[in-house]
Amino acid sequence: MTCLCKSLITFVLACLWTGLIVVAEDATEAAPAVEVPVPAPETPPPPPPLEDILLEDFEQKRRDWTFEGSAFVGYGSGNYFNPGRANHGPLRIQGFHGQMMLKSWGPHGRNIDSETGRAVSSKFKIERKFLRFLMSGGHFPGRTCVNLLLDGNVVASVTGQNSHVMESVAFDVAPHLGKDVQIEVLDRVTGPWAHVCMDMLIQSNESGPARIVRGGRVAGDDRLWTRDGHLKGRLQWREDGSMWLSGKPVDLASVKSILLDRGITKNGQTLHAVGMRSGEFWHATIQTLKDGKLGINYHQLFGTRHVDLSDIASLEFAPGLDSSKANRPGVLYRTAARPLPGKLVWVKDNDVAVDSPLGIIPLPRKDLHRYIFPDSAVVLDPSMDEVALVDGTILRGKIEFLDGKIQMAHPILEKLQIDWKSIRYLVRAGNGISWLEDLERMASESIGPLGKVNSPVEPDSSRTDSRFLSTMRVSPRTTLRYRLVGPNLKAEQREFRAVLSPIPGSRGDSTIILSTSGREFYRQNLSARDKSRTLKLPLPVGDALELRVEFGKRMAYPCGIHLGDAQIAMLHKPGEVNQP
Repeated sequence: MTCLCKSLITFVLACLWTGLIVVAEDATEAAPAVEVPVPAPETPPPPPPLEDILLEDFEQKRRDWTFEGSAFVGYGSGNYFNPGRANHGPLRIQGFHGQMMLKSWGPHGRNIDSETGRAVSSKFKIERKFLRFLMSGGHFPGRTCVNLLLDGNVVASVTGQNSHVMESVAFDVAPHLGKDVQIEVLDRVTGPWAHVCMDMLIQSNESGPARIVRGGRVAGDDRLWTRDGHLKGRLQWREDGSMWLSGKPVDLASVKSILLDRGITKNGQTLHAVGMRSGEFWHATIQTLKDGKLGINYHQLFGTRHVDLSDIASLEFAPGLDSSKANRPGVLYRTAARPLPGKLVWVKDNDVAVDSPLGIIPLPRKDLHRYIFPDSAVVLDPSMDEVALVDGTILRGKIEFLDGKIQMAHPILEKLQIDWKSIRYLVRAGNGISWLEDLERMASESIGPLGKVNSPVEPDSSRTDSRFLSTMRVSPRTTLRYRLVGPNLKAEQREFRAVLSPIPGSRGDSTIILSTSGREFYRQNLSARDKSRTLKLPLPVGDALELRVEFGKRMAYPCGIHLGDAQIAMLHKPGEVNQP
């Protein structure tokens, strides 16, 4: 029995073992192949962020800069301490780094808002997405600003906000990666807030909390004055030769002036300029003087011309330098040496000679600044139109509009055809409109906080304002009287026109009063926060215009009124009555 059980158990176990083997073999044959997963390659860690590149902190000299004018006197020698120290002067700036910065305060910070100049860095390569810096100062687009230059042209620009607190600003320079650029710091303005400060110029891939500037220079409006008044928008020429302003046609015959939203840019090829007795200024290459004629080359407009010396007022061998003190006739001014009085003898390719008390002395052209000819007073012909180009050239002649171009009949250069793209502004003579600053001023008087003021009005006839062709700043307690020429027309036949605003940086209020021959026709109080307004005021009968500015409700300095393009406009058709 025992043996039987053992045998049975042995048999069952053998069957079970055999069955298991069969099942296992069958399962092995039927099962699909199993792929062994290959581990995914590890993602490499991101590269560390690129470090910021410090270009300039003005604590010590890090790169070369070139300086023009008087606003940056003291910089450029490698010692940035004087006058770069932040608190060297009457102003106190907040938000700067370290002890020093770049600022257009003039020598020792004594005349902060009275100096002008230009600072340009050496070239550097764009290696990050943003160019970041700190800045403060006045809000004068295109005139007190920091610019980014590419091939000498402004591709981005930013200005201060009428504040002494430094703010962080960043140019978006990603489109210019790998290109060589420069930084330009401009101060072309005098008066309240007429300065600019800059610190901590850095390249970075992060903009941080900075105000970002993209798409080049801040776009503004093109401005026109016509017989109908003040117009602004974007000006375009169409293929049929017509002019349109923001989608509306412009009557070319009624145009008095056009100011385009374009800054002055160098053409990159001329290093000289010629001042003409007609009031013109040609940015052209000075060639040679022979037989009383000066060779002048302006390849973009008229090629080479030989002009009589009797038509020339000055030769500018370095037109970017400040010429305010280089103004004595018959003196050859040099860039780094004492001026030399004498008569101009010759102009050659490499040198210029003057007949001086020490004899005839030749001097290298590369060291020269300016020469003013004796008896070279500028005489403006009021019948001539004026055209300014983007390179700073000013031409005067008679113009016509033709197929999107300007045709000029010039008294010296004869017929010129000027491309519209190269024009910055134009002013047509006559056309029934007279600038206020061109009228005869019969009287002026002003009493400031310290007594009588010799120059109560600050006119700007240099056409450098980015918004107007003629500007006037008038302080309180000032009275100006102008003679109204021409026929004594009725009120509905002529207008006083201007763009009125408080002066930049005003703290107090001002009141402007206008009257003709003692009859008041306009009175307006302006607070510091008021926006500009365009005036079109019927001018009552009278032969004298009186403009008076008084203190307003809140007395504080600085204060005053700013008049842009102030003018007297005849409302009749051209040819009926002429007013010079």
